[in-house]
Amino acid sequence: MSKDYFGTFDDGRGSLYLDFNFNPELGDGYTLLTHVGTGILAHHSGANWVDYKLGLSKALPGSWTLSGALTYASDKDRFWIGSNFAADASGNTLGKRLGKPALALTLSKTF
Repeated sequence: MSKDYFGTFDDGRGSLYLDFNFNPELGDGYTLLTHVGTGILAHHSGANWVDYKLGLSKALPGSWTLSGALTYASDKDRFWIGSNFAADASGNTLGKRLGKPALALTLSKTF
């Protein structure tokens, strides 16, 4: 990792991200999509996180693939887009929480 970890910490060296993916083919063009990863931040263990994905893809004619996946990150309500460290007058974090569960639908083509 760089010393300036995404502009949030000035001592990010030694941080790492580990991930494990398992995507077995199920037959008839279907593939199970699984992922678990963890971010381990040196000097900031309170900001560590784990992220997950579970999905399914289907190979379509013409090198197209349709997939859907549920994603989630156990960020403990810490990471927000736009204003990681900003709050309004009542102390509410500004921005959008990044770790909440989300559904991703994808249509892709291989060339």
